[in-house]
Amino acid sequence: MSAREIDGAIRRPIWFPVEVLAILVVASVCGCGGSGEKPPKLVAVTGKVLVNKSPLAGVALNFVPRDSTKGTGGFAGTLIDGTYELMHRTRAKGVEPGTYYVTFSRFAMPDGSPIPEGKNATDVGAVESFPPDLVNPPADRAKYVITVKEGQAENFDFDLIVKSKK
Repeated sequence: MSAREIDGAIRRPIWFPVEVLAILVVASVCGCGGSGEKPPKLVAVTGKVLVNKSPLAGVALNFVPRDSTKGTGGFAGTLIDGTYELMHRTRAKGVEPGTYYVTFSRFAMPDGSPIPEGKNATDVGAVESFPPDLVNPPADRAKYVITVKEGQAENFDFDLIVKSKK
């Protein structure tokens, strides 16, 4: 082996990790491999839920696909002012365009008061405070059916009438 070959052999290991690192960076940026699943085109959906004419925090909404609507639907929870912002199962904001029926649920203490801060609903004996026709309606008899159109943000407000359980 000549001096030049020995010199090249000694230097090669110093540069080799840098070359491998460069290849790995390029491959990850280019996205070699992957699931091949394209993320769905989502439409932003917001709105407000009033219960007996007043905003109510902690109402869970589910947008359930209906008819020929593809996808998994969306979910949200209301803030203290009754507003919500729908999220896809991927935690991205929005939902696929299509027709959905909407379900509503809210767990509260048996007297209707909110679940204490930091407590779990099951630990404090919380119960569903909404009637079955809002919580789990048959798809063909759901009271609230909406259509999300492609390409434009949507706003859907709901005014629910819920009789107190006494």
